[in-house]
Amino acid sequence: MSLTNYYLQRIFAMVRSLFLKILFVLLIISFLIWSTGDVIFSSFNNHDDAISVNGEVLVTAVDVKKEFERIRQQFGVPITAEQAMKIGLLKQTMRKLSEQSLILTTANRLGISISNREIVRMIHKQFCDSLGQFDRVAYKSFLSNNGWEEVNFIRSIRQDMLRDQLLTAIINDDSSIVPEVFVKALNEYRKERRIADAVRINAARLPCPKLPNDSVILAYYDKHKNKYKTPEYRKISWIALSVDNIAQNIKISDDELIDIFEERKNLFNTKDSRRINQAIFQTKENARIAYNRIQAGESFSAVVKEMTGRNADNLNVSKVTRNKIIDDLVANAVFNISKPGTVSKPIKTEFGWTLLSISDLEVGASVNFEDVRDDLKHDVLSERAYEQLLKCSSSMEDALASGLTIEEVSQLMKIPLHQISFLSRVGSLVESMQVNKLPDDPFLDIALKTENGAYSGVTKTNDGNTFFILQVNGVTPSQIPQLKDIREKVVLDWMREERLEKSKKIANAIIHDVTNGTSLLHSATKHGLQIERLSAITRKGDFLPSGWPIATVEALFEQKVGDAKALSSKEGSAIISLKKIIKNIPNTASVEKQLNREFASGRAKDLFDLLVADLKSKNKVVVNSSNVYQLLALN
Repeated sequence: MSLTNYYLQRIFAMVRSLFLKILFVLLIISFLIWSTGDVIFSSFNNHDDAISVNGEVLVTAVDVKKEFERIRQQFGVPITAEQAMKIGLLKQTMRKLSEQSLILTTANRLGISISNREIVRMIHKQFCDSLGQFDRVAYKSFLSNNGWEEVNFIRSIRQDMLRDQLLTAIINDDSSIVPEVFVKALNEYRKERRIADAVRINAARLPCPKLPNDSVILAYYDKHKNKYKTPEYRKISWIALSVDNIAQNIKISDDELIDIFEERKNLFNTKDSRRINQAIFQTKENARIAYNRIQAGESFSAVVKEMTGRNADNLNVSKVTRNKIIDDLVANAVFNISKPGTVSKPIKTEFGWTLLSISDLEVGASVNFEDVRDDLKHDVLSERAYEQLLKCSSSMEDALASGLTIEEVSQLMKIPLHQISFLSRVGSLVESMQVNKLPDDPFLDIALKTENGAYSGVTKTNDGNTFFILQVNGVTPSQIPQLKDIREKVVLDWMREERLEKSKKIANAIIHDVTNGTSLLHSATKHGLQIERLSAITRKGDFLPSGWPIATVEALFEQKVGDAKALSSKEGSAIISLKKIIKNIPNTASVEKQLNREFASGRAKDLFDLLVADLKSKNKVVVNSSNVYQLLALN
């Protein structure tokens, strides 16, 4: 019996259904014969389509926009859509949705599905209260805080569960066993390194082309004039009042602050708290039996699981203070306990007969004035400043309604008047302006939507700390500058492109030489170029020399030994020639334990990457980026 047949028989013995066997063989083949599968970029007839698989549209441009906006909002710091696209957030979103579409297509083809009941069970499990009941408030709060629409959140859960089913289908039900052939293939994939010879052609160092004549410059300008188009600019004036500005002018004495501290002392003092585990029994007799067993030395969680079926993880009610417990009988029982590990006697509650185990406790403490002086002062100043801010905002509104101009309101209320001459519709300021001079959102959005000559009315920022009024004082339409006004820039751009084209021609000439038997060294030398050695680069790009684009790694791992491939970038061109493949396959026994942990915890990302790559090679994925960009631009 061959070694391959031996491995396959062992694998089939662990993978039970016919479907799992077929899928597993396909995945082993994808390990051994790697193919990334290209994503095709093209245009659809329907301007709302974004991603299709085998001709079926699965994701619309609106779907992409919603997910992109949701991820952008979770970024942690304010970031515009334009900035998010520049750092690759949109591409990441579309890649994620493409992978999900592949998973969904494959699952449908193989008859794998996730029932609505399973999804409901999953959601209820994630959002249950201390008694195991579904906490709708927590669920809605989670959706709101993370920018989810409920239908999209449910779709995401379904995709994740389908992904998990496909991944777990290729390993045995017993997650402690991973096939040896699988360990070997996965480690070979992870540890493989590649050595290459490379030649860089820096376009900026190529000879400067001769200055073009007027007809060449005019032709270049006519072809590329849209890239010189200026955005619409707006001249904006505004006044703004914030809590911080007002607070700076408010005085408060220490004596007054001490009086406020005495009034609010209870808010600063920490209260006694307990961390509780609870178990509920249907009858008093069962609760009494459990209590006696625990008192005799048995574990609380073990006894409760045996008698109720509930795991210890589901018993924790978390940390509570006395005022958080509605039932006085329960509160007295809990706070009469002063030693961790103590279990209360059975208590009759509205849910049944209950045992309460105190796993941790904290004794409350009092604080003195000096401990909280600064925080208290800040809070009091903010409170009083906000009260004044509300009054001032009403005054601003009344003054504007009476017919005063924004300049007159500024003088009357002694609020500084700010102006910006150039604000673009895409949301970026000209270089001389700083974004931090503007009030927070939605100031920018309102400034870009208010009609020329109109006022915005008094508006509150999203954080509630600032009120502002703005006026649009002028709009400079978007326009394409005349050639005479930007001739120098056009000439420089033409020369830059000529050099880039020259670098591509040199690269293609070297590829032609190598393909026809000339050594890379000889061909590079002929063009006055030197060879660099790129040593031991991994799939993750480890050890890639500085200055080389990450696309080098992708090109390198697509090549066969001896192949040469040309790459282009905004700096110039390069030729990559694979010299050697290093397959570092460690002793499988030493890494099997780690792989088992990864599979068990669902962190086998390499496996998912391999699965997606194999699916790409077997399905036609069409991504229409233009529709998404158009939709984002319109909004």
